[in-house]
Amino acid sequence: MHWHKRLLCAVLSVLFCLLCAGCDMGGGQNQVDTPTVGTTAPAGDNLHVDPNLKTQDRISVTDGMFVHTYGRMDKEADGLWLEYTATGFSVKFVGTKLNLTYVLEESYPENFTPYITVVVDDESYEEASYYACPKDGIISVETDEGYHTVRVYKRSEGQRSRVKITGVYTNGYFVENKEHSERLIEFFGDSITAGYGNRGFGSSFYTKDQDGLTTYAFLAAQKLNAEASVVAASGKAINLNMWNGDIKIPHLLNYTTFSNASPYVPERIPQVVVINGGANDMPYINQAINEADAKAREEAFVEAYAQFLKDIAEKYAGTTILCCTNMMGEGSVVKPLIEEAITRAAVENVHLLTLPSAYQDGTLGADGHPTVVTHKKAAVVLEEKIREIMGW
Repeated sequence: MHWHKRLLCAVLSVLFCLLCAGCDMGGGQNQVDTPTVGTTAPAGDNLHVDPNLKTQDRISVTDGMFVHTYGRMDKEADGLWLEYTATGFSVKFVGTKLNLTYVLEESYPENFTPYITVVVDDESYEEASYYACPKDGIISVETDEGYHTVRVYKRSEGQRSRVKITGVYTNGYFVENKEHSERLIEFFGDSITAGYGNRGFGSSFYTKDQDGLTTYAFLAAQKLNAEASVVAASGKAINLNMWNGDIKIPHLLNYTTFSNASPYVPERIPQVVVINGGANDMPYINQAINEADAKAREEAFVEAYAQFLKDIAEKYAGTTILCCTNMMGEGSVVKPLIEEAITRAAVENVHLLTLPSAYQDGTLGADGHPTVVTHKKAAVVLEEKIREIMGW
């Protein structure tokens, strides 16, 4: 009889390992089961789906009728590349399960693992499950029987990693997705806007500590009932920084993603463009060897910023531009230079806003970056300013 018990224990151990395989999450799991593509599930009495909307058992993740996307991304025939912070999409379905298949461009080290947040229905962004994507796999979302909206977002920034969603499957059926906000805000920035270390501490960077859905940018857009397009990469400057100068924030305006050099053709024109750059220029300016060198560096910053304003105004005719500063204490150096750049650019509808500084809160995230606390305060200030300017 003993061998029977040993066999049973071995079988149970294997089953347990299979159930746990792929788990690496914060409130969720990366499942490794085969995607379920269901036949049409019967609608219950409690389901209120507009009968005029189209439904379909199988869809492509690139199907614009059923999939609504957020932000700039590479759209290929076999999937959507989620790269920049808070890029993503939404789908609507009737059923109890949604599976998302994904692949990575390459194998990333632990501190660069891409993270995805999945929001179900009216779930708050902070309470939503988030998933590490260390290798190609499947994210499985289970919920009660009913009519659901699921929103999928890249939680971490594009410079560190990117992930392609190749499929979306349900055990029920998909419903035409007409989700759309007339308001669109595009944000250009550096690590602050990308959410660098806003849930971390110390001097080490990990994408698990980068929550793109609790940045000042994403939070303010949500408060304003606007969609956010976040175009940001850590370490980047308006003109020059002390560590890398190949790609600058103004360069990102005309390209689809951080890693894709193909020209960006906007599908929509944002009503508001927010620029939050200069924190990485400040150390470079402060390292000037003499007064003449400092003046030259300041002049280069002003010229680069002014040209950026002109380029935005040309690309997005009629948009309102809001220049922000100070979340890492750079305002004392950078603010007067931005003021000069605004004057020099002579572009209409340009405003300047000083945001709360992380150094006033007594709490800092990874590498001295703003935590969620500062981001939330800045979101309130930004929301109020945009409402004042736009009448929203």
